[in-house]
Amino acid sequence: MGKKVSIIIPVYNGSNYVKEAIDSALAQTYKNKEIIVVNDGSTDEGATRDIVKSYGDKVTYYEKENGGVSTALNLGIEKMTGDYFSWLSHDDLYYPNKLEKQMELIEKYDDHTILYSNIDMIDLNGKVFSTVIYDHEMLMAKPDYALLRGDISGISLLIPKSAFDECGGFDTKLRCVQDYLKWFEFLDHYTFIHMTDVLAASRVHPKQVTMTSPKMLTEGNWLWTYMTENYPKKKKEKYEGSEYLFYKEMENYLKSSPYKEAEKNVHDMAEKSLDALKKKVKDITTTVVVIDNGKLEDVNNTIESLLKQKYKPEIIVEGKNKKYKTTKTREESIKNIKTDYYTFINAGVTVKENFLEHQILIALATNKNVIISDYKRPLRTGYSDNLCSYLTPIDGVIFKNKDKAKFETPYQYMYDLAVKGGSFVEEENFLEGVKEEYNMEEVYDYLRRVMNDSKANNHQIASLNYDISVIYNKYNTEGKKVYMYEDSDEFRELKFSRTFRMYYKYYNYKKSKKKTI
Repeated sequence: MGKKVSIIIPVYNGSNYVKEAIDSALAQTYKNKEIIVVNDGSTDEGATRDIVKSYGDKVTYYEKENGGVSTALNLGIEKMTGDYFSWLSHDDLYYPNKLEKQMELIEKYDDHTILYSNIDMIDLNGKVFSTVIYDHEMLMAKPDYALLRGDISGISLLIPKSAFDECGGFDTKLRCVQDYLKWFEFLDHYTFIHMTDVLAASRVHPKQVTMTSPKMLTEGNWLWTYMTENYPKKKKEKYEGSEYLFYKEMENYLKSSPYKEAEKNVHDMAEKSLDALKKKVKDITTTVVVIDNGKLEDVNNTIESLLKQKYKPEIIVEGKNKKYKTTKTREESIKNIKTDYYTFINAGVTVKENFLEHQILIALATNKNVIISDYKRPLRTGYSDNLCSYLTPIDGVIFKNKDKAKFETPYQYMYDLAVKGGSFVEEENFLEGVKEEYNMEEVYDYLRRVMNDSKANNHQIASLNYDISVIYNKYNTEGKKVYMYEDSDEFRELKFSRTFRMYYKYYNYKKSKKKTI
């Protein structure tokens, strides 16, 4: 027969909708269930009581003085005999397979699992006007974001009774956010698992507590501040790389909410965290590998700009320069590095005095190998030829020293490290918390924009193709590998690929233009 589920329906002056809620609970295809209705001191002259009692022994009925939904739920939990708790608000509905689907799935997980699903939104008359589909991939990768991104509807949950035995009931002092506070307390012991099914319907009407209670804003501001501040540090770093980025991501989320006080509080947390990171920078050691191009003047200019840095790095020159201690190969350069981080700079490049300090700050904040890039900007502002010489300059990469690997070319090496837990960071917006992970569709879109620009040249296009092919080979393991070299006649001998076709089309276009001039 399976384990028992207790459906608990708290109700206050609910004669308008409670019958529909009870009917949806009774219609569940899962048979081993009980339905408990707790009347929280309704003042509708017995209308709610009469409706519930008309169901006889199909429903267990309790009545109490008004104390808020927390007190009603707590009484239901105290009286329930089931193994699992399922909350149904008196104005909402379950779809018939809600419990059956969840009880089938829960068997695949351990006893410390809580399930929740997508939901429909319905109007006063029960008509669906919207379906809320949560980001399943993100929620499975970051289960706690079910709560921290507001992606849990209480009526879709299936919770083991043991969770309340371990963590206690709902906070009776709260009228509006008692549910999210309780789910937050569960995070230390339970994992939230998202189901892609639509299993319940939440009704939107002007008399619900979220619409009428003056405490909604005050409690909401308190809750989001409390959760952000008290979420474990290790989890903040696990999900976003650092406390700072966790706070910035939370702040960005709250910008679209009515909780402006909480947004300000989280912003202050982010600023405090950033200050702490800045203080750490001075204790981090870094090596800069200068790639010698055979021109002593270029090497001198680059090293001179490095020596002017407020942050002083160790310097290795890679090449055959007689004036400086050099290494012959990239592999030899890497082996000689003993510092916490390392980065590459092409000879001839001069950097601002805070360049390395800024790079290290970003590396600390992301806790990853980082490609500091502006490749995203053209997607928002339109393609600009001065941004396209390379997809990501080698001068904008910083690596953690522990992540050493074999390489074939500088670019392959760079991407090989970055793909293994790396991240694109758009430097201009970094302090606003913007992080960009690899997204092949967006990179291809960027390439198309470049190729349609008459100012781009063949060498730039070939370079972009090369960079993209390296990323593509790392991510697309099922399809054909993409090969692309620097601009030369060799490209004619290559097998066709998506990027090659684009290059070839562009090359012929440019060639035909030259003939007509």
